[in-house]
Amino acid sequence: MKEQQDSIELEDAQVHGGIIESLTEEIKKNISEKAKALKEKHKVPFIYVYVSPRHGDMKNPLIAFFKPPTTLSEMSKFYYDAQSDPIVGNLKLARKLFLDGDKELVDNEFEYMHSGLMGFVPNLLPQAAGEFKTF
Repeated sequence: MKEQQDSIELEDAQVHGGIIESLTEEIKKNISEKAKALKEKHKVPFIYVYVSPRHGDMKNPLIAFFKPPTTLSEMSKFYYDAQSDPIVGNLKLARKLFLDGDKELVDNEFEYMHSGLMGFVPNLLPQAAGEFKTF
């Protein structure tokens, strides 16, 4: 029952990092409340939350909140940057979509690379299920 409650509290946040289960209940609650507030403030359908151990310390993790891209110019800029340098393109996208949390995840290149965030940035891009078919 407690496990279900935790997932319900976090249902407004799409959480990445694979370490959420090891967080304290207080941190999970704070994440949920912050994600809900940011969702309302920025009028977006959901908030992405990224959590990473702070140099192996899960008692004080790095937490960052991101919005999904909402304009064509955000998407266009990312694809333009990613064509010339995908790593820099991903970092620029992360900086553009960052809303709140531990800013060193996007400001400090070492933290960006070694927190694992670099590998998750493509998940911030919208992907819908659809299909084209000719008749």
